[in-house]
Amino acid sequence: MNSKEYGKIWRANNQEKIIKWRKEFCRVNKDKLRIMDREVDFGGNWKKALDRDNWTCRHCGKDLTKYRPNVHHKDNKGHSVKKKKADNSLKNLVSLCVSCHRKLHINLKRLEQKNEL
Repeated sequence: MNSKEYGKIWRANNQEKIIKWRKEFCRVNKDKLRIMDREVDFGGNWKKALDRDNWTCRHCGKDLTKYRPNVHHKDNKGHSVKKKKADNSLKNLVSLCVSCHRKLHINLKRLEQKNEL
């Protein structure tokens, strides 16, 4: 059995542990949110973007106070350029949940691959 198969089996057998861990570890508390590194990456606008969007995913409407919030650069140049050159303005940032952010990047990658052909 490889590690991927083991992981699937373990997750299937430990759903209660996973849910408990998520509730204890991943709960986002607006007052105690650790934003130091995020604020640096987003030019001080990470929390401002979440506040502007009322801590909800702009795509699916999920309440981000209960989940790990993500902030995405609309121009898709957040991590691909030097921090000082990235457009961290509020108009270029959008609040997303983890799953919508992941789906967005998967679709962007597919689009890039399609354009390369």
